[in-house]
Amino acid sequence: MEQVFARVPRADIFERTGIQFMSFNTLFQLEAHTREGFDANAHTLLLIPDLINFCLTGKRVVEYTNATTTQMVNARTGKWDYELLTRLSLPVNVLPEIIAAGTNLGPIRAELGIDAHVVAPATHDTGSAIAGGPLADGRAYISSGTWSLVGVERDEVLINEEVARHNFTNEGGAFGTIRFLKNVMGLWLLESCRKAWAVDYDALLSAVAAIESYPALIFPDDARFFNPPSMLEAIATQLTETGQEMPQDPPAIAKVILDSLAEMKEILREIERAAVEEARAQGARWSQIAEALHVTRQAVEQRFG
Repeated sequence: MEQVFARVPRADIFERTGIQFMSFNTLFQLEAHTREGFDANAHTLLLIPDLINFCLTGKRVVEYTNATTTQMVNARTGKWDYELLTRLSLPVNVLPEIIAAGTNLGPIRAELGIDAHVVAPATHDTGSAIAGGPLADGRAYISSGTWSLVGVERDEVLINEEVARHNFTNEGGAFGTIRFLKNVMGLWLLESCRKAWAVDYDALLSAVAAIESYPALIFPDDARFFNPPSMLEAIATQLTETGQEMPQDPPAIAKVILDSLAEMKEILREIERAAVEEARAQGARWSQIAEALHVTRQAVEQRFG
């Protein structure tokens, strides 16, 4: 990442892409490949879902929702950001057309013997999950798997200093929406501990359900939890630093993890604050913001003023 930032400032990249900085983003992977010697015979860059679509139809295209997470798409145009990529000397000639979810890619190749057409879904898994969820206006979501994704669905990108400071992301959604969210640690914490315990998953969760107390809480998004040699030791270290005791039995430790993942309210408050700052920057009055949040003007000024 630092090699990229040395050529294009971090703030510039975020202003253009609106995407959360993560070391495995395609932008950084492609830069590393290019620096080490990009294969001159490479013809097209396809993401895994698009490779599957290519095998089925022969069409070389990239679907929008997944393309945005590469951090190589301009957040405002929805197209590859050729200016950014050229500044980094990346091979733009391998980038195919970006298409929208719902695009009919045509019939399956005849040699596969299947009489059907392929329609591109929202190929980012969370993009499809949110598109299929019964989200009402004003509602937020938590999509929890290896990662937990906490966010809201918007009609336009939200890019400002507050958003950048909290490392939120503006990922493309289906049907012209924006998935404004934050990636935080998810069930990776529990899975890593479960490997060390070698216990049955259903039995573990049954034992957790029987615990009525709250043994302790951790901050799940600690960078030390990303890939530690021992997740149990990493959790114990953070608990010690916060003056809490590390439980000794697996169900109690699992309860700590699950209770901590459930405490996502602070992230939602950060989302709300970022939206309020954007509204104020665009000239919205406190009374208008209070009406949108269904609170009094005095309450909104006290909270965000």
